[in-house]
Amino acid sequence: MRNPTRPNRVGADVRENADGRSSPELPQVHVSILHRIVLQSLLISGITIVLLSTLSFIIARALMTQQRVFDQLSAIATSKKGFLEREMQADRENVSLLARTISMAAVTRGSRVPAQLLQILQRKHIPVMGLALFDRNHHLLSAAGERVIAFFPGIADSQFVPLIDAKKGWKAVMVYAPIHDEHAEIVGFLGAAYDMNDVMHTLFDDLVPSLGKSASLTIGERQGGELFIVHSSRTEDLLHFYPVGSLDEERIANAPLTLAVRGREGVQATTDERGKSVLVAQRFLPSLNWGMVVSIESNDVFSRVEQYALALILISTLILSLSGLFGFFSARHLTRPLLNLAAKIRMLQPGNWTFRRTIRTGDEVELLDQVIADLTTRLHASYENLEAQVADRTRDLRKQYALDRAILESIAYGVFAVDPDGRITSANSAAHHLLGFTREEMIGKSAVDILPLHAQRLHVATPEHPVMRCLRMREIFRASPSMHVSVVRRNQTPLPVMLMVTPLVQDDQLLGAIVVFLDITEERQTDYMKSEFISLASHQLRTPLSTLRWYIELLGDSENLTNEQKEYMQELDHAARRMAILLDTLLRVTRLDDKGVIIERTAINIVETMQRIAEELKLAVKEMLVSLSVTLPERPITIATDPVLLSIVVQNLVSNAAKYSPKGATVELTMRDLPGEIEISVRDQGVGIPQPEQMRVFEKFFRAKNVRSLLAEGTGLGLYLCKRIMESLGGAIAFTSAEGKGTTFTIRVPKTGGEEGLNK
Repeated sequence: MRNPTRPNRVGADVRENADGRSSPELPQVHVSILHRIVLQSLLISGITIVLLSTLSFIIARALMTQQRVFDQLSAIATSKKGFLEREMQADRENVSLLARTISMAAVTRGSRVPAQLLQILQRKHIPVMGLALFDRNHHLLSAAGERVIAFFPGIADSQFVPLIDAKKGWKAVMVYAPIHDEHAEIVGFLGAAYDMNDVMHTLFDDLVPSLGKSASLTIGERQGGELFIVHSSRTEDLLHFYPVGSLDEERIANAPLTLAVRGREGVQATTDERGKSVLVAQRFLPSLNWGMVVSIESNDVFSRVEQYALALILISTLILSLSGLFGFFSARHLTRPLLNLAAKIRMLQPGNWTFRRTIRTGDEVELLDQVIADLTTRLHASYENLEAQVADRTRDLRKQYALDRAILESIAYGVFAVDPDGRITSANSAAHHLLGFTREEMIGKSAVDILPLHAQRLHVATPEHPVMRCLRMREIFRASPSMHVSVVRRNQTPLPVMLMVTPLVQDDQLLGAIVVFLDITEERQTDYMKSEFISLASHQLRTPLSTLRWYIELLGDSENLTNEQKEYMQELDHAARRMAILLDTLLRVTRLDDKGVIIERTAINIVETMQRIAEELKLAVKEMLVSLSVTLPERPITIATDPVLLSIVVQNLVSNAAKYSPKGATVELTMRDLPGEIEISVRDQGVGIPQPEQMRVFEKFFRAKNVRSLLAEGTGLGLYLCKRIMESLGGAIAFTSAEGKGTTFTIRVPKTGGEEGLNK
């Protein structure tokens, strides 16, 4: 059935169509396809640009390092080497030629030859700063111009010695040439001081335009085992000549200049004394026996690469901007049909199932438009059918709910539900009537407050309340008849009830519990009347029974009876004893039910007590042709309990085990010391208890079918009496049994005593 007036979903905006029908507005999407396409195009373009730019940068950097820079360094170093060697060779040749023009007589007389030669050389613009003439013993004969230091070459060839000034640095070089006579013997020496300023500036100053601002040239000389270097200082415009250390030192031995002085040439990337990465070209000057190194910092080398990288970044930014703009318009063109399709779908609702195909893009969006049109037709038909089914199902559920509610309200059982916290959520009329509360007074209240309980005339504390225990342990609680549970109603009057609490669990989640209770006042009164009748009858029968036993005993001692008559008297005595035992048992049960038994707990040695009980029981079971096996701890154990009541329980269990065991069987009595309690077990090899009847073992007057057919004697009160005594002692009793295989009864007695339970 259609329902045009059905409200829209919560949160949808509503707008009016041209025909007056309301339709929901399209909601705002969190992530638009338009944005996603733009972001994806930007991402793809960005990744591509970054990869290409990075690759280009790496290739450019590699090319700059391995090819151009090393080749350029090598070419400049070779050029500088050739220039310096040519200059030094020219100076050497000039001094040698001048030495050949000086005669033996000039050397002997100490003539003014140096002054004349200096004037000639200066007119020719040869950068000679001074000349000096020495004899063969290296004594100065005459000099002109700058002072020429005496030198002792020790060989017949020309030599070079740098002229170092502490303030001005290396400004000149001393060139010495030997003077020979006609017999080619050395008669003296000519020394010349050449100005190195122009040569060195030419050598050092054209590095920056060629390589970069960090380019430098260093010349080294080996003097003995020391390394001396010539280095340019642009800030002071000086050429410094100074020692740097021994060639054997680790920091100097592998330096590029040391390698050059030792004759090794080449190019390499290394680290200078400042710790900076540099590229160097090293050359050996064989004519001077010097070494030369041309170097440049790696950062300076790659400055052009950085400019190239900056250009790449600018171009990449432009490409990304164009890519984003193109992606935006492309995505907008692609998403417009999808937005139109979404708008048409949002119009679909009960009462408006019209869907017209309007998209003609020829792609997947048009196919989707066609599929949705077909789906709308089928959805319309399904919706009509579904509404009819929902209406029918709703009517059935309402009928079933009304029927279930009527049943719940009409039963005499009080029923209410609680949540996981123990608060009442709903209750039927019987619960209101039995407890005396109205529905409003019960809903939302704690079940412990609305349903206060007494068991055996004692108040049940909140932690042990059946509702709270059921919610805590998630187990069904069912009050046994012996508990005598009563509810204190609103008017403070007790109401005997039968009580059961069942937990509500779904998928391991606790939803609450269901509490069911029934008024059993009449049953409880009947039970009390039976107990009073049994007690009265037992007391009344004890007197005539005592008289009967006295006369039986008196007649049994008479010597006038025949053997047959004596057998009759023994049967009468046996029957009277059985009657006395029955009456004693009935009286004990009645006293326990009426709380007429006072429990007297005393500190006893349970091992010694069990030994005494076992000795008495061995004689009793021996008459039944059954043996008793006893296993007790060796050390003494002291507990606080009532030894009389405990012995009654053990005697009942052993007596039953012997009574229902075959002749020659063995009954096992075992005691174990457990933390906080003592466990006593009685195991037989008897007929066992049938499985369907095991739940009724501890009921009053109950006897299993298989033992009734096996042995007619028995009252069905022994196990009931044992259970009541163990409850009063604060302990517990349990059993395991299999029909035809025997039964094991186990009792647990607390060492420090428990709640008295039934006494008082």
